[in-house]
Parts: sequence; structure tokens; C-alpha cells
Amino acid sequence: RLDHVLALCEMVKKKRQSKRIPAAKRYKIERKVREHRRKLKKEARKNGSEKRKLKKDPGIPNLYPFKEQLLKQLQDKKEKNEEEKKRQKEARKKEQAKKRSLYGLQNDAEKRTKIFEKQQQIKEFMEVAAKKTHLKTDSSVKAYYKEFRKVVEVSDVVLEVLDARDPLGCRCFEMEQTV
Repeated sequence: RLDHVLALCEMVKKKRQSKRIPAAKRYKIERKVREHRRKLKKEARKNGSEKRKLKKDPGIPNLYPFKEQLLKQLQDKKEKNEEEKKRQKEARKKEQAKKRSLYGLQNDAEKRTKIFEKQQQIKEFMEVAAKKTHLKTDSSVKAYYKEFRKVVEVSDVVLEVLDARDPLGCRCFEMEQTV
């Protein structure tokens, strides 16, 4: 019975779908493919990943009088560059290993705390200096607040303008309390 079913399936052939499509659709597909390829080329150029054909170095002519010396200099220079790259690579690896180790993290944390402490000392010094200058102009501040109270008592509406980038930093809480 199974053989009979298989034989029937082989006898009945499926029609293949036609490859004919309207010209407008074909042109549209071709245009989309062109645009896509153009976009890929542009991105490759932008990223620098496109391998451009480099002009082959013609080399040194055989008739050049000091060809051997020049080739030796070029070879030495190439070797030095490779050695320098290796040294730099090793230095980077050591630096990364240092950062990854616990000891390196501890040293880094100590350096940061020292920097932070210095910054705090500078801030404290600036605050002390500001207080000293504030004491000198204390009489002018008192006169300003006296005038301010008079203006607030006379006015009907008090409008406080804030900077949207830092609203809490530019608010005057003393003024809000007096109002």
C-alpha cells in the first residue's frame, strides 16, 4: 500500500511557480539592490574597513649604486619598528595586569583618596577665605537686607526667577522664609 502511495506521488508533479514578474516590480527590486549596495560601500568607506588597492612599491632599481645598503637600512628600520610595537604591547599588557590585580586596585584607590583629600582641603580653604571677605562686607549685607525687607513689605507680588538648569542652586531660601 505504501508503495502504491509513493508511486502516485511520483506521478503527480507539482507545477513550478513562474519566474515572470511585472517589469515595474523587477526595476524596483533592482533599484533597491543598487541603493543597498551603495549604502554598504559608503559605510565601508566611512569606517575605513574597505580594502583599497594599494599601489605596489616598484622597489629599488638594480642599477642604484647603494642598493644593498639601502635595503639593509630599510630592513633595520622595519625590525626596530616591530620591536617598538612589541615593547608597547608588553607595556600595555603589564598596565592592564596591574589594574586587574588586587594590589593595583588598592594603589589606585589610595591615589584617588589623596587627590580627593587635596581637593577637599582646597575647598575648605576657599570657604574660609570667603567667610573672611564676607565679614568685611557685613555692614553692606545688613543694609541690603534692610532695603529688601522694605521692598517686600510694600510689594503685592514677589516673583522669584530660577535657572532651569539648576533650580535648587539659584533659589534663595532666606527670601522665601521672609516672604
